[in-house]
Amino acid sequence: MNKNKQLQGKRKLGAVIFMMEFIIEKYHEALKKNKLIVYFA
Repeated sequence: MNKNKQLQGKRKLGAVIFMMEFIIEKYHEALKKNKLIVYFA
């Protein structure tokens, strides 16, 4: 029972980290695009 709970916790943590990495990646892409727009403006 205890091991099962630990596994669920790790899975949740993994999902949170995955989402954060995904959001940061999208944010960086948006920043690059914005810098290009500013550069060409």
